[in-house]
Amino acid sequence: MVDVLCSNMTSDKEQLRDISSMGLKTVIAELPLTSSGLTLTGSVCKKITSQLIGAMGKHDDVSVQLEALDILLDMLGR
Repeated sequence: MVDVLCSNMTSDKEQLRDISSMGLKTVIAELPLTSSGLTLTGSVCKKITSQLIGAMGKHDDVSVQLEALDILLDMLGR
């Protein structure tokens, strides 16, 4: 699910990017912080980070870059 949401962040359709952004923010907000869920949380965060950084490098659209940075900020804040 995270892979699809991240790949949709580079879509030419703004509405699809917005929906994917909200989905990623929801996934990040719901990640478990308990010790039993840290493996899942770590792997999801690594996947999101690498894909969003790659998307920022490939896409010249400033709105895509800002949205990716906003998602990364949410993840770091968590």
